Amino acid sequence: MPILISEYVICNSVIFLWFTFQMRRGDAVAHIEACAKAIVVFFRLLTAGYLVACLYSELKTFLRGARS
Repeated sequence: MPILISEYVICNSVIFLWFTFQMRRGDAVAHIEACAKAIVVFFRLLTAGYLVACLYSELKTFLRGARS
């Protein structure tokens, strides 16, 4: 399960960097907006990844208990 969470962190970091460097250097407002959007996307994906990992862990525990 830690591998799953680290993969989401890496993907989110790449998305963050992509959003940040897509903006032109001279346009400060657009750069700030892009950073804000990237941060929101980062935390949404991180939360989704965490929830998927938790649900997967709970499902594994439930199925392991059902087999017993």
